[in-house]
Amino acid sequence: MNEILSVWGDKRQWRIILLTALAYAVLLVPLKPFAIVPGYTELRLASFVPVLFGVLFGPAAAWGAAFGNLGADFFGTLGPGSLFGFIANFLFAYVPYKVWELLREPGKERINARQVGHFVLAALAGSAVCGLVIGAGLFMLGLQDFQNAMFMVMIITLNNAVVSVLLGSAGLLLLREPARRAGLLYDERAGASE
Repeated sequence: MNEILSVWGDKRQWRIILLTALAYAVLLVPLKPFAIVPGYTELRLASFVPVLFGVLFGPAAAWGAAFGNLGADFFGTLGPGSLFGFIANFLFAYVPYKVWELLREPGKERINARQVGHFVLAALAGSAVCGLVIGAGLFMLGLQDFQNAMFMVMIITLNNAVVSVLLGSAGLLLLREPARRAGLLYDERAGASE
């Protein structure tokens, strides 16, 4: 829990929160009209942002993903389910970060096929948790019956996973080394788990 809250005491992490929130919201909003399930989810080509930024930047990216999704909700999908969307998108970045931390190979500077595989597992885990939280939230709020809520879990998981795996893997290959050189990787910062 300290890891999640400690980012608020570091101005550099605030910048990552803001960068993630802006990148995510800016990429989400233009596709709001392309609903898969009207009022609940749309085509989300921005889904790679929480996973990729979570793996690169850690808990700060999780906060950024949560706020970025909430900001995008103001453009057509803001409602009672937005609370669960906030939590789900936080976890959509945080779970991949934790999976990456568990599987990562400290000292490996270049991305190899094994690390891409780890990223894919992280993306799938984050996508599934995001879908599950939103589906459970819709059911708990009485907005969907159980069958439709489980359908939402599957749609959201699939929608997020495909984009996260494809665009996120490419982003990892392109951005990890520049982020490492700039000293932005969370796994190399003081206080990150080793």
